[in-house]
Amino acid sequence: MKTSIGLLWVALLAVGLATLLDNPGVVSLFWYQTRLDISLNALLVALLLSFWLLVSLVRLWDRFRQSAQKAKAWRQRQQERHVWSAVLDGITHLLAGKHARAQDAAREALTTLHRVSHEDGVRWPRMQTLEVMAHWVLAEVARLSQQPEQAESARQAAMAVPTGEGAAVAHEALQLRAVEWALQDQNWSQAQHRLQELTPSVTKRVQVWRMKLRLARALGQSHHALDAMKALAKLNAFSARASASLYAALAANALRDATTKAELSGLWSSLDRARHTTPEVLCAYVLRRWSVAAPEEQGAELAAELFKRLRLMDAKFDDLGPRQRQDWLNALEPLMPHLSKEALAWVQELIDTHVDDPWVQYMAISAWAHQGLWGRTQKSIDALLKRGAIPDALVPRVWLLKAAVAEAMEDEAAAQAAWKKAAQLQAGSAFQLPVAPKSVGLPFDPPRGL
Repeated sequence: MKTSIGLLWVALLAVGLATLLDNPGVVSLFWYQTRLDISLNALLVALLLSFWLLVSLVRLWDRFRQSAQKAKAWRQRQQERHVWSAVLDGITHLLAGKHARAQDAAREALTTLHRVSHEDGVRWPRMQTLEVMAHWVLAEVARLSQQPEQAESARQAAMAVPTGEGAAVAHEALQLRAVEWALQDQNWSQAQHRLQELTPSVTKRVQVWRMKLRLARALGQSHHALDAMKALAKLNAFSARASASLYAALAANALRDATTKAELSGLWSSLDRARHTTPEVLCAYVLRRWSVAAPEEQGAELAAELFKRLRLMDAKFDDLGPRQRQDWLNALEPLMPHLSKEALAWVQELIDTHVDDPWVQYMAISAWAHQGLWGRTQKSIDALLKRGAIPDALVPRVWLLKAAVAEAMEDEAAAQAAWKKAAQLQAGSAFQLPVAPKSVGLPFDPPRGL
């Protein structure tokens, strides 16, 4: 079939040529003394063939030129793929702990990039980003190899890369990573300086607020830590339960660090209303409010006000943990000497609903002691000690109270034995005994932090 079609085209071509050649028209061409006579059809065929040949030569030249450009583009693509592969290998080896291979891959990528950058007209997508990432790999390897100077040199080289397509984001990532390095090295001043170098748009990110929180807690800056925690809570950086717990702990620390009444009041007002009833926060505020009060202010009126606040915890007393009950006791005990018999009624009501709770029993015994009910106090102390199962943090308090009551009742032998027992219990624990004066009377304030 194909042969038949080919023969048909040949026949048609022959007929066409015969028709063209059979033409009475003649064209004479003169070149100086030379004359050339040619048929009109032959001339037209020659012109057509010449035009076709010229077009073919132009197309051939264009293809040759394009092939050179394609070859150059192909080489550039190969180089680009090589750099991408090297950077990717560097990151992969770094995460896999193969530091030597990661370093070699990053250096190979940088060498290729520097060679290509000297060629005219070579521009890759994200070329600057690749260079920044290669320097970052070298910085990470140097840090892990305990070479801080080389790590800093690689970081500065990465930051010196011109900002191109995507390089700005790579610079921001490296800046955040540099802050993380400073925090890991516990170089707080450097971390603070690098945080200040961040642009305003970067400082609003969750990761930056987390870093600010870590730095503030490390430096003991409770106010800054609380501000960072508020921002993180708005950004839903933690679960609701974790956020509430951490917020309460930071708020309590900030309240404890307040040095003046005005500072404490301002901080208390800045907290959410819901935080005012959180046990840790409420106890910290009451204890600190009593501590910063002027001597003439530490009386029955202030004690009654703070006592009223603490009574908000009665409804949730069963949900309090050991640490929260300890905070509750620390906040209540300094107020007891200044409270009226209303405290006794409250204690009796509390002990009726929590008969087996040693913290409530101790609080009741302390209230009775401050009211001068020595017989009842001594009997309750002995019953509490005999019963046992007292929390470790509460045992030294019980013996201290027993010693104070014994001295108040002028039983020197029992007092000395109780003081000795309390001293033995506090050895190796966080509890710190107050210095026992020659004559110990009630009331006495427990040491802070108990």
